[in-house]
Amino acid sequence: MLRDDYQLTSTITGRATETPNAKEFITTEVFQQVFRGAAQPYLNQVETTTAYQHHDEARMIDADQITAIYLSPQDPDYFKAGEAPVALYRYRLEFYPPTVSTSSSQK
Repeated sequence: MLRDDYQLTSTITGRATETPNAKEFITTEVFQQVFRGAAQPYLNQVETTTAYQHHDEARMIDADQITAIYLSPQDPDYFKAGEAPVALYRYRLEFYPPTVSTSSSQK
């Protein structure tokens, strides 16, 4: 649910994974998004590709992620855009293990 009673539904329509080596893996997901709440629902297609790398010495995983947004056929600019994305976003992600509390109490 979004503001003003808008709703976003994402449905994964494709997924692929590659493992170039033991410390890296790459994932790609393609999904359809439907935005509801306006007079007419709006659809688009999104492709997200993420390259993960595990770092033993730092006990963390980092990733580079690129998200491409494509117009749906209902959009008036669909044919102008062709098969090219209309927006690209790039993210840098870092994942760390949760910290574990080592304190204990005795009675």
